[in-house]
Amino acid sequence: MSFYGWLQAQFLNSSSRKSSARDQRDAGRRDRSPRMEQLEDRFALACAAAPCWLQVTLTTTDMSGAPITSVPVGSDFQLQATVSDVRVYPDGFESFYPSTAPTGTFASYDDVTFDPSHVAVDGAIAYGPLFTNVRTPDADVFATPGQLDEIGAVADFSTFFTGMPSPTLLFDVPFQANAAGDVIFALDPADILPFHNSLLFGLNTAVPVDKIDFVNVTIHVSAPSTQDQILALTEQVNALVSSGVLNDGNGNALISKLDNALNSFNNSNNTAGLNKMEAFIRQVNAFLNSGKLTSAEAQSLIDAADDLIASVSA
Repeated sequence: MSFYGWLQAQFLNSSSRKSSARDQRDAGRRDRSPRMEQLEDRFALACAAAPCWLQVTLTTTDMSGAPITSVPVGSDFQLQATVSDVRVYPDGFESFYPSTAPTGTFASYDDVTFDPSHVAVDGAIAYGPLFTNVRTPDADVFATPGQLDEIGAVADFSTFFTGMPSPTLLFDVPFQANAAGDVIFALDPADILPFHNSLLFGLNTAVPVDKIDFVNVTIHVSAPSTQDQILALTEQVNALVSSGVLNDGNGNALISKLDNALNSFNNSNNTAGLNKMEAFIRQVNAFLNSGKLTSAEAQSLIDAADDLIASVSA
């Protein structure tokens, strides 16, 4: 299919596109049931036919866009994808295409897999400002836990005259880190073809998969420090005092035990610190039994204390 024929299919045959896309999406999901085998196959094929023509790169960033490699549990971060036209003229160009004509990525679609037990999508997709057309809707992208399905878009038509810089932002997706461990975000070629072909300026056919360099990313989700966990517990207690659930004396009875535990942990006396945390839990249960705390309020404090005890004891 030619470059302009593909565009016509995108914009003039929308009804048939929806039906075909649904069928191919379902077929693709069935084909991908043994995920790890297909991931291994893809890694072996990534840009096997060197030199590469297109590079799709994943990066994890903080919420301001600065690259990061680790994030604490409970924090937000972004998954960013950029695309780069890495051809060296005339390789990968039509023979008639001038060396001075626009270059860059015109369309890019991919799947991204990740472990949903460690991280979760935490907001809407922000597509790059130059990828304004045929954006995959959030509802479709987020339909399967642990996968960004067929995420991508087509470039703004103004780029016909200017091309696209490399790299160019394709999308940002916000995530929240929920459990400690290493999380791999792995790229997988799109399944709904030809509608989700990857396209480059100066090339009248889709970019072959073996000409695409998929650059995955790993982020380490770190458990919160003992100090941070005690601080969070202290804030929970202070909130109960501020709302009138506990009086100042009740709050001090709990916070003093947390302060003593923190001092013990800071002095590397973990045994004493754990004993203080057990005393904290007993005090919470006493407030529960006397009716000062509801079951839900007490359980929230006990769960946080248990998590701290488990992380110190590990």
